[in-house]
Amino acid sequence: MRAGDVAGPGGEVHGGGHGLGECPVAERLWFTEHVNIPCHPGLSDAQVDYLCEALDESLSALAA
Repeated sequence: MRAGDVAGPGGEVHGGGHGLGECPVAERLWFTEHVNIPCHPGLSDAQVDYLCEALDESLSALAA
């Protein structure tokens, strides 16, 4: 982390010199409703399959 960075509730880094609570709607969306899925050319086919299965299971559980 750099000077001025703040860790969010889940350990995410919130930087740019702003503190938590300045943008409550954006923070709620980013820290509690945002999904970060790894996506880069270094993922193996097995890793992609695992991610797809985990995402499918999670979305199915939310829909139930």
